[in-house]
Amino acid sequence: MFAIETLKKRLELLATLDDQRSIFGASSHDWVLAPPLTEAELARFEARAGVTLPQELRMVLAEVGSSGAGPHYGLLPLPTQGVEVLSEPFVGDAGKDDPRARTPGDRAGCLVLAEQGCGYKSVVVLTGPRRGRVLADMREALDGFHEEAPDVLSWYAQWLERSLAEWARGALPEIVGRRPGDVDDDEAAALDAVAPILERYADPDAPRTPHDAIYPTAHAEHMMGLLLLRTFQGRFVEAQALADRIEGAGGDEPVARAALARARIHGAEGAYVDQLALAEATLLRDDLWYTTRTDLLLAKESALRGLERRADLAATVLERARHTRDLYTYYDAAWAHLTGGDVDGAAAALVEAAQKGIRHPAATGPAPSDPAEAALEDAAELFGALAQDGRVEEATKLRAQLERARERRRS
Repeated sequence: MFAIETLKKRLELLATLDDQRSIFGASSHDWVLAPPLTEAELARFEARAGVTLPQELRMVLAEVGSSGAGPHYGLLPLPTQGVEVLSEPFVGDAGKDDPRARTPGDRAGCLVLAEQGCGYKSVVVLTGPRRGRVLADMREALDGFHEEAPDVLSWYAQWLERSLAEWARGALPEIVGRRPGDVDDDEAAALDAVAPILERYADPDAPRTPHDAIYPTAHAEHMMGLLLLRTFQGRFVEAQALADRIEGAGGDEPVARAALARARIHGAEGAYVDQLALAEATLLRDDLWYTTRTDLLLAKESALRGLERRADLAATVLERARHTRDLYTYYDAAWAHLTGGDVDGAAAALVEAAQKGIRHPAATGPAPSDPAEAALEDAAELFGALAQDGRVEEATKLRAQLERARERRRS
């Protein structure tokens, strides 16, 4: 049985870590839970529906929350209409020839817990031999019901584990570039919590959940998550062994992904020359995926930063900006040029972004026809960040350079 307090702590931790709401489903539920239901509210619902809710569902609704943050697109509230069908025999137990078994809208004997997307739903069975089990209702694709979890509490806890693993796979590439002392308390707590999860996921012989059978994650992704954690922990021999396993696992880009992993390990070891050589050699490949090229450029930047090659660093950040076509990466390029004392290069990077039509997300209306004018408008946030970092003089010089470029075009 999963401890309710552990679930609550993990939920609070994820809400803090995932401030961009990038974990799947978070943009819908925003990590917010509606208040739990009282015993009286649960009893009234059961009386109307003519069915007793499974114990694990009652625990989630009474001790965690009545709706909101949860698997897929979030935990749905208890229904207010059509509850009389919940006490009927579970439609999924009907024979394959029964048309109800292929009718997505038939809710006999099951309660919808969450929307999965594409018309699929997670349901908990309320009647019959599978009472209490959570199933994926995939009848929208004429694919019937498939087990997700043995009960609602397991379903919720396993979602939190998957979410922590998803956070770790996304956050660790940046975290491995830091020292342990530079990790904040929330990140440290998350890394402690996720370590046994990543270890289990990366073990090919470890048991898998029913959900994993429905929505599998490539084993190489699990190994990469553990590799990044081992790199951060300074367990480099184990990390190198995982890179070897990734390269031999096949699938998408195994050689390039393994090379990227090894470059990150070199960076964590402080072997910046080796990191730079490996990143540059792998970037010559013409079969790289977008994200892999982005990450290799970041590894190259890390090496150049460690080697204090500022001019090359600024050029590489600009290369990444051209690859990603992201204004904030152009900000990074301008910042890197300024750090090297190159105000002209910083201004040129911002003008280039404007020339390519890359605008600030908050920009409204048509862009100014003059790229220097557009760059001045879109760089306001960068000027503020520079000033906040105590680099007021550099911000002033950059603004003046863009203003001069604007005036030259006007004249």
